[in-house]
Amino acid sequence: MVNHMTSIGFNVSNEQEFDEAIQLACTENNRIQVKDGYYFALKDISGSELWVQVNKKNECIGMNPHFSGKSNMYTLLNASVNRPDSILDGALHAWAEPEGTIEQSGLYPFVFDLPNSNLYPDIVLPQLLHIQLAAFTHELNVYQNEEDYFAKQDGEVKFAAQSFIPTGLFGDSEVAQATAMFTGNVLETKRMQNTITGEFFNWSLIETLGGTIDMVTDEQLLLQPIEVGNIVKGSFWLSGTLIGTPELAKKSLFQRLFK
Repeated sequence: MVNHMTSIGFNVSNEQEFDEAIQLACTENNRIQVKDGYYFALKDISGSELWVQVNKKNECIGMNPHFSGKSNMYTLLNASVNRPDSILDGALHAWAEPEGTIEQSGLYPFVFDLPNSNLYPDIVLPQLLHIQLAAFTHELNVYQNEEDYFAKQDGEVKFAAQSFIPTGLFGDSEVAQATAMFTGNVLETKRMQNTITGEFFNWSLIETLGGTIDMVTDEQLLLQPIEVGNIVKGSFWLSGTLIGTPELAKKSLFQRLFK
């Protein structure tokens, strides 16, 4: 079954495989202590990552995948987005290619989930920062080139070869979702192997409106190989990490001693 885990080579499609992945990640070498518990970060040389969440009672309360790649997007991070399912979950609202620190300015707004959000509980917002953004494929169409892409657009609304629609900001949900539709050019692509599991998946570096994105795809979704120069169009879940050291709010002496 195709899901976010299989998009980076972790076969997790039932409760037993979920438990096995947790056990694989939860070693002392992978432990990262944070305010509300621990992350156990399992990282493969391919870029595939699993972030297991454990609370202060030593209970596993969640697990999120991520892919660490080459992408780079300049953003204005302007708001936190609550994730009620877990105290170790988190997301940020951002603007791509912002006009300084002016809120509500830039190419478009979007939301992305952070697998390690509790590392930054006191992040200053708004803040200009580069992010590494991974897109986990839900649906995908691949076109040979721009000519092929435009020739096959038969709807009334025609999207540019580089476009981005933050679908997670629309709809009936009260909580913004980290989802998007985008089109873009394939700058690099490679059949990756998760060396922990031996499973293969596709990675592509996509140039889209606003920056570059690491796209990861379960090979079951590919009707044809992806090649450099192709145009891709699809729907995705977005997971991101912060590049560099973000500015954090300074704590008072009282807060440092008693919080």
